[in-house]
Amino acid sequence: MGVRIEWSWNEPEIDRMLRSPDGDVATYIRRVAETTRSLAVARAPVDNGPLRASLRVQMEYTGTQVRAWVYSNLEYALYVHEGTGIYGPKGQPIRPKRARFLRFEARNPRTTAPGRGNIVFARQVRGVRPNRFLLNALKQASPWPVDETVIYT
Repeated sequence: MGVRIEWSWNEPEIDRMLRSPDGDVATYIRRVAETTRSLAVARAPVDNGPLRASLRVQMEYTGTQVRAWVYSNLEYALYVHEGTGIYGPKGQPIRPKRARFLRFEARNPRTTAPGRGNIVFARQVRGVRPNRFLLNALKQASPWPVDETVIYT
């Protein structure tokens, strides 16, 4: 007495699950990306709010891959995330290139000289420490290991 098992694949349904924008895989990846974005919005530093408001999710479907990007199109977002000056990739203080002093407006009037308003002059500044709000959000939201390699695009 033998047992016979027949198995048939529903290949169009498997293809839809794996590669379609409304398939199970894409839905799950989209959910992780949206959770990452929500956590990043909560963790992003806020001055006036444009950085938080600029965080977006973009899905990409190519061949056998489904990808999600969580990003900001603001130029300064990279500097906030990775740091500048001694805290940034170059590890050097920020110095003027064409003048003797850096000139900028201070956010805190207590740090400026009397009679100068909010204008600050400095020969160099240390820079800003990194705030890895996006990477930390991804680490919290992702069920998979997170590669901490920064991709500059």
